[in-house]
Amino acid sequence: MRVDLDGHLLELPRPTLAEALRAGITEADRRGVVIVTVLADGKPLQGPELEQPSDEPCSYQTISFLAATPASLVERSLRDAAAAVQELGSLQPRVVELISSGETQQGLEQLQSIFATWSAVRDVVERGGRLLHQDFLAIDLAGIDAKAPVQACMNGLSSSLVQIKTALSNQDWSLLIDVIGYELDGLARDWNMVLGALADQVARSSPGEWKEP
Repeated sequence: MRVDLDGHLLELPRPTLAEALRAGITEADRRGVVIVTVLADGKPLQGPELEQPSDEPCSYQTISFLAATPASLVERSLRDAAAAVQELGSLQPRVVELISSGETQQGLEQLQSIFATWSAVRDVVERGGRLLHQDFLAIDLAGIDAKAPVQACMNGLSSSLVQIKTALSNQDWSLLIDVIGYELDGLARDWNMVLGALADQVARSSPGEWKEP
């Protein structure tokens, strides 16, 4: 079985999937990179085979690990999050329109997508900071005058989501429309700008700047 990390061959004590994964993770750690994809005979490996790999000889001919530096991975994730927030600029007004016109159930169904996107955005920021050993909430960003803009955006988002949950509990559709149509709309613009600036800052940083002291 041929095993490689970004084209560099790895040696295995035994030709098993478990040994291949151990070798790939060990080499990735040694190089200071993060594995983003595992290919088995050219197809992405996922599910139980990744979570509980067999330590018995397997039928795969090749196992390939594709890796990225932590900074490049975080940068890409932040830009993807910014794009997702930009899409909320059209989804959120649509939800407001549905609820305002009495199509409440349809609006609430689409509201789930809005919740999922905002949850993913928070997750990207929190995980990205941990991966780079950096408190994104505390840093200032080039081109943005506000102090600790990521923290400000997080606070605004948390407040808005609490209000939305209150509105849903009380079936206060007027409050729900106001929060989605005004507060979340403004937050989407702010987050798009902040995520883009944060991604730029990560891209400009030197590799050593993001390592744990």
